[in-house]
Amino acid sequence: MEIAVPIAAGVVLLGAAVPSPLRAAFRVGIALLAVLSPVIGLGFLISRWPRATPGTWLGLVPVAVTWLAWMDLRWGVSGRMSPPRPRRAP
Repeated sequence: MEIAVPIAAGVVLLGAAVPSPLRAAFRVGIALLAVLSPVIGLGFLISRWPRATPGTWLGLVPVAVTWLAWMDLRWGVSGRMSPPRPRRAP
C-alpha cells in the first residue's frame, strides 16, 4: 500500500506531461483531485479522530456540497454562464 500511492501519482503526472491522446483526461483528473483535496483531507482527519461518530461523517456531506458549489460558481461552468458582477470599491 505504501508504494502504490507514489506509483499512481507518478503515472498520473507522467500521463499529464507526455503527449498522448489521453493527456487531457489526465489533466482533468489532476484538476479534479486539486478541487476535492480539502474535502478528502477533512475526511482523512475524521477517519483518524477517535471520537468520530456517524453524525460526524454525515456532517461531511453538506461541507462537500457547499465546497463544490462554491468552486463551481467561482471557476466552473456556472461561473462562466452567469453575468459579470460589477466590482466593489475597496
